[in-house]
Amino acid sequence: MTAWTLVAVGAASTSAVGGNLTITLPAGGQKGDLYVAVIAYRSTPAFTGPAGWTIHQQQSLGNTSTTTNTSIGSGLIASIVRGDAAPGNVFTRTAGDVALGRILIYRASNGRPVFMASSSSTAAANATALSTAAINVISKDTLIIAGFCGADNTTVSIFDATDPATASAATDTTTPPTAGNWYERADSNTATGADTALGIADGVKATTGSTGNIICTAGNSSRHVMVAAAFYVRKRYVLAT
Repeated sequence: MTAWTLVAVGAASTSAVGGNLTITLPAGGQKGDLYVAVIAYRSTPAFTGPAGWTIHQQQSLGNTSTTTNTSIGSGLIASIVRGDAAPGNVFTRTAGDVALGRILIYRASNGRPVFMASSSSTAAANATALSTAAINVISKDTLIIAGFCGADNTTVSIFDATDPATASAATDTTTPPTAGNWYERADSNTATGADTALGIADGVKATTGSTGNIICTAGNSSRHVMVAAAFYVRKRYVLAT
């Protein structure tokens, strides 16, 4: 049995002219599921999450240049564990530019998902090889979700780390998260507004210790953003009688 199930990958949702972003909630979620949102956007106004959501990392240094070698992205990763009802899906901000987001749903096989740690970075210079800092994993079978938030309407590929050590290949929306492997779950972009792109991948680290830097490869060289967050399972125990 795998420690995690990928329940659903939501459709990409776009706000082309700034302001709030309403992200489509995928079907299939139930109480106790982990909902993860990743948003790529441009310009500096930051987002606030709906009630109950926690924004783990947000980089908001972006600009609105549409020239590849001067464009800077912004992005965030957030999560919530579902209660009896589906969570809110309107992320709010004032003004800004284009935003592109998705919500993914994961289900732990035995226990309740709990946030562990996160990291993020805005590339200091134009680059196609991107990274965000390692996450120190303190529980086995930890789920790591990485997001690429593009400074242009480009593509992304090859999510990887030291552990999990097997890089992602083509987009895969069906295979359960598996120890030691990365799976790219989404890769989309838009030429509306100042342009942006969004890629999301997940991996499972079977043992404790550092992931090493989490990396990916962009289709063009700009100051893109990477975000990542890790989640473990708080086990359920049954008392002997």
